[in-house]
Amino acid sequence: MSEAYHEIQQGEGHPHKQDVSLVAEVRKDGIVYLSIAGKFGHDELFSVIAWTEKVKRILREESATHEGEILILCDLAGLRFFDRSMIAPLRELLAYDAQFRLRSAMSGCSPIVDAMIRALLSITRRTNVRLFPTEKEALAWLREPESTRLS
Repeated sequence: MSEAYHEIQQGEGHPHKQDVSLVAEVRKDGIVYLSIAGKFGHDELFSVIAWTEKVKRILREESATHEGEILILCDLAGLRFFDRSMIAPLRELLAYDAQFRLRSAMSGCSPIVDAMIRALLSITRRTNVRLFPTEKEALAWLREPESTRLS
């Protein structure tokens, strides 16, 4: 199992630095948990790129040791803003993980983030990702057996 990746940047005393948090880990229930929180400007680009590389590594490791779908829960409830520079690494991650047999649920999107995520999903032609208002609903969908799950 992959070690957890947690990065928290403190913006104290720096007018252009924001408080941001990036998490990527495999939880005890086997679900890959991702979280993006804060306001992401250009200054956080390298942190986002490092985080996406960690997510890719987790997916490679999980696909090598996991039978069936890899389940991903992405918590976006704390994401307040991300500028255009974040789109490229996120789009690349969505395109990269299309090679794996997985099912992803994203929860907690604000209306603006929801629109951006839906656009990225459309660009990358991802159909195995669903957006949910709450983590509880997202987890319920992820845990449904494939044979009984409605799209």
